[in-house]
Amino acid sequence: MIVVFLNNKLITCDTILPLLMAAHDHGPRQRILFCCFDEMTYDAITRNIVLREGIARIGDLRLLGRSRRHGPWSWFLHRMRMFPFSIQLLLLALSRRVTFIHFKALNTWPLRLL
Repeated sequence: MIVVFLNNKLITCDTILPLLMAAHDHGPRQRILFCCFDEMTYDAITRNIVLREGIARIGDLRLLGRSRRHGPWSWFLHRMRMFPFSIQLLLLALSRRVTFIHFKALNTWPLRLL
């Protein structure tokens, strides 16, 4: 599995997508997960037809940041949603069955654990 932590700029997705498409063509069983922390970046990627279809062909895109559209419980719901995903990533990292590609995302807490 390859997990890509995208930066808050669209250029990071635009840069890494062709490389990962080539890697996926070489090993088509490789699962690729694109993680985005900013809702505006996530929306920009989903509106871009080329990026959206490229990601859909090789993997999934997931918003890890909090959505600004929810009410006062959004902080708590976000933590409850992210806890199982964080544990899954931690277990994959400990078993060395995952490759992380990041653009300074793993330099901050809590992703620094990975």
